[in-house]
Amino acid sequence: MLRVVKGWLALLIMAASFAATAAGETHWVTSWAASVHGPYPVGNPSAQPNLSLVFPAAETGARDQSFRLIVKPEFWGARTRLRFSNALGTQPVTFDGAYAGLQWSGSAVMPGTNRAITFGGKRSVTVAPGESVWSDAVALPFVKKGNAEVDAVIAGMREGVARIRGRIPGVKVIGATLTSAHGFELQDEKRKKLNEFIRTSGVFDGVADFDRATTDPQTGGMQAAFIPDNTVGGPGDKLHPNRMGYQAMGMAIDLEIFGLRAGAPKGR
Repeated sequence: MLRVVKGWLALLIMAASFAATAAGETHWVTSWAASVHGPYPVGNPSAQPNLSLVFPAAETGARDQSFRLIVKPEFWGARTRLRFSNALGTQPVTFDGAYAGLQWSGSAVMPGTNRAITFGGKRSVTVAPGESVWSDAVALPFVKKGNAEVDAVIAGMREGVARIRGRIPGVKVIGATLTSAHGFELQDEKRKKLNEFIRTSGVFDGVADFDRATTDPQTGGMQAAFIPDNTVGGPGDKLHPNRMGYQAMGMAIDLEIFGLRAGAPKGR
């Protein structure tokens, strides 16, 4: 959570995490960045978003407001540093009460992962117009060797399923695999690891294997018949299945998990 005390919201956040070198040393690398925009509502020459809900009065900017910004780092490390920029601002901006945590869902943070961000050991910092500032290094103990993002999602799944069963005794929890992300190598590798967990972990009462129902084993991508958009026409995006694909996904659900048989008449 980031609380802006006065002035304009920072317009760029850059995260950097460290990676081990062959010699065992560490160095900082950029893992996420965003474009710099001028002050709302005239700072972006095109496609200016409507932020009237966040900034009711654009001329006063953000005062005593909190923002939760979701970023997707390309690289992970056991520590991170954040860069806050006021490069295109017209007045000083103060950041206070900033935290870095692991996203759970939406704006929710995984319990126990939120870490306070400091600047030279202090909890707040004021950035002059045209300037930027780096935070101190923040420890991320939830990042382990391997794929931190996938590990976090898996841990979240276990906790989520446990909570559902705790609140609804006797409920059946079904895990569903993710369909192909062919052509996006990094994301597809994460998807495959997650799908393997869903299939083999034993966390779920059953599995709806949407991946196997829609993927062409020869190409690793979506089956050709499920690609063309048969709702509005067009070639399709090769990521989202068409109506035939969704029907195949529906057929992949084993109704016997719920004590039903496919084609059997419903009880009165």
